[in-house]
Amino acid sequence: MIGPADLTRWRHDEEFREDPVPLLVLDRDLVIRAVNRAHEQVMGFPEAALVSRDAFDAYPANPGAEEGDDGRRSMEASFERVLRHRHPHHLVLQRYDIPDVASPDRFLPRTWLPVNAPVWAAGEVAGIVVRAEEVRVPDETHQVLRAFREVLREQGAGEEDLLTPVVQAVVWALRSWGETLREAEQLREALTSRATIDQAKGILMGRHGVTAEAAFAELVRLSNDSNVRLAEVASALIYQVQHP
Repeated sequence: MIGPADLTRWRHDEEFREDPVPLLVLDRDLVIRAVNRAHEQVMGFPEAALVSRDAFDAYPANPGAEEGDDGRRSMEASFERVLRHRHPHHLVLQRYDIPDVASPDRFLPRTWLPVNAPVWAAGEVAGIVVRAEEVRVPDETHQVLRAFREVLREQGAGEEDLLTPVVQAVVWALRSWGETLREAEQLREALTSRATIDQAKGILMGRHGVTAEAAFAELVRLSNDSNVRLAEVASALIYQVQHP
């Protein structure tokens, strides 16, 4: 839990630096004052490239974003709310694309579970800490959650406090949903790879009259010799047979 402190110490606070969720500390002018290692890893930009820059200069809105994407507007409204009411603000689910490190003119689509909270120093709100965990959910979910976020935006600070348990429950469900989707994708990839490898084994067995174990060993040898994933070697073999 982030407690009272001045903004300069965050860059040297080990607990902040090692937090597994990406964290970004802004001053009241929305200038970046600190980022943690998770933020650097997820965004791809080193701390030196971010500190002392305006937040929306470092992370501009995607000019090619689909119509209705309100990422910057939502974040600006949330920052203003935190500074005015001095309460954390949950955006629930927010699309906000980030610049591609390899090609700054290109943007990578990303969806986040952002929570913006006040940073205290000497009894005053000195800035904002942005806690943004990446999550993956189906596109159809965004419209429903955008409407829910609009309801939260219209609530006063006191009413928002009453909704906090509801917001936290939604965030927990989205996080679990995202993890389930990742696991399903990994399982689907594993099953696809297994089917491809089995097909390649069958080709080698029929071509050379060897056992399944010997065919698999040959695939492993080809993979090791070429330094290419086993499933990709199998795919290449299948392609050669289908396109002689």
